[in-house]
Amino acid sequence: MFDSVKTRRQIGFLKKQIQRCCTSVTQTLKDYETAVKNPEFTHLDDDQLESFRFEVHSIKSNLLKAYNRITSLHDEWAKQQESNADEAQSFHDYITKYGDYRTAISEAVTYLEELDLLLDDLDNELNKRNINLSSGSSDVTIADDHANISTNQHDLTAPTDRQSHISRVSHYNVTPPSNASLLNFVDASILSKMELPTFDGNILEYPEFSSRFATLVGNKTELDNTTKFSLLKSCLRGPALNFIQGLSVTSENYKIAMDILKTHYDDKVTIKHILYSRLADLPPCDPEGRHLHSLYNRMFALVRQFTNGYDDSKETGLGAILFNKLPLRVRSQIYDRTSNSHNLSPSELLHILTDIVRKDATLSERSSHIRTMDEHHHQTYFISSRARGNRSSASKQRRNQQRLKACPFCMSSQHLPSNCDTFTTPQRRIKHVRERRLCYNCLSNRHSTRNCPSKRVCTFCSKRHHSSLCLTQAEKQTRTASNRTTLRPPMKKLSSSSRQRFIHVAAHNSENHDEEGSAQEHGDEENEVIITSSSSALTTSSAATLMCTTVTVFNPMDKSKTMDVTAFLDSGSSHSYICITLQKL
Repeated sequence: MFDSVKTRRQIGFLKKQIQRCCTSVTQTLKDYETAVKNPEFTHLDDDQLESFRFEVHSIKSNLLKAYNRITSLHDEWAKQQESNADEAQSFHDYITKYGDYRTAISEAVTYLEELDLLLDDLDNELNKRNINLSSGSSDVTIADDHANISTNQHDLTAPTDRQSHISRVSHYNVTPPSNASLLNFVDASILSKMELPTFDGNILEYPEFSSRFATLVGNKTELDNTTKFSLLKSCLRGPALNFIQGLSVTSENYKIAMDILKTHYDDKVTIKHILYSRLADLPPCDPEGRHLHSLYNRMFALVRQFTNGYDDSKETGLGAILFNKLPLRVRSQIYDRTSNSHNLSPSELLHILTDIVRKDATLSERSSHIRTMDEHHHQTYFISSRARGNRSSASKQRRNQQRLKACPFCMSSQHLPSNCDTFTTPQRRIKHVRERRLCYNCLSNRHSTRNCPSKRVCTFCSKRHHSSLCLTQAEKQTRTASNRTTLRPPMKKLSSSSRQRFIHVAAHNSENHDEEGSAQEHGDEENEVIITSSSSALTTSSAATLMCTTVTVFNPMDKSKTMDVTAFLDSGSSHSYICITLQKL
């Protein structure tokens, strides 16, 4: 079971070990008067050179042990943080109180890489001086490289009396570890961080996979064939893995597995046939050429694969197929450039098409930039002319807009969190804060709510949370909206005859104000309708009066079929419409 307290204690101990090792490296270089980069060993005699190498290797061995152990603990703790929020909080509290130990890990990587290079320089210098080192001491140093770290080890620094240590170590025959069987730290770290390529049996992807795998794994002489075969199996998927699934992971089977893959997938004839078919099946470009760039990208990739190390001058038929997929204006430009002197091969067509597409892209980018500048200039002039009478308030508003931080909900800098139109309700905002593990008080992701340094409170309820998360204010707004809906007086339903007379009067009033008196002589009922409509219009702004009238329509084929319907009069409409029921009349 994971013990967070024990993990934190061990990380703290290993962090101090790394710091002591790094200090020891600096002190050792100072004692021997040597630099890490471009070191000079001419001032050291043979005994001092051997002693120097022994100390450098010892420090590197201890540093590597501490690095491997602390990275293992860090990875284990990181997995626990993903599934346990308490562990994430413990991690945050730990680095806040004791400092970020990941800095020590990065420092260890730098020192290990430098020590690797320094050891290589020392080995070269020993070889130049023809100093043969025995293998007995080499076994000891290699064993030190692979020994497990002890938690009781407290002193990794070199002895204070450096000269006495040099004379004492010079009696030993120290040999460098065998680089032929082990990867140095630089190669191992690069291989562990780089994602190996995968191959699922797609024959078009085999050349790329084969090349990348050979560079990363196959050509590494430090790796044995058993390790290479294990890495090869981890890279294969689907049908490709099935071909070598029955082979056991041994040194001899690695070459057999590579030969099997090469036999099935390194088929240049089949690859060329597939590429030819894909080029022929490319969809033609639209007549306006809006998708020309997309077609060019696909055509470019396939043609380059098709002509890889191959002369396609005789493939004029494929060139004609690709030529016919281009829009008319592009074909016209190609015709002008070649004067129709000969049929184009795919490579020749691609060369000319590249110039055309590049020119179109450049001109389009320039015009887009000019259009953007014009719009910006027009908008700036419009704003300045509108705000000429109030320059101080406009500049203050622009400064306030620049000071706005990005909304933590939608990451927009155009509004405050309380006015976010993406997360409109406090419930959705609270859910987003919980998912992102933000501070409930200031919406920051750098600390928890408990450790928030801000002293601000909600402007609505004076509680310790952000105003945009206030549920009390949301309830008040909902209650106010419901009260407004309740207090709104009901609309009085008008009869068809009254509505017809009212619209008739409104039309006359809009045409001629002199007929106002005659319109009022239609009776009390009509006056009552007008007053009611005006009252309704004052009560709510959402109601709208439409120009409608009742008409009688009939079927021209059978005039006995009639129907009274309401007609909506729209003076701006260019078409007339009827409902489906009236159509069946």
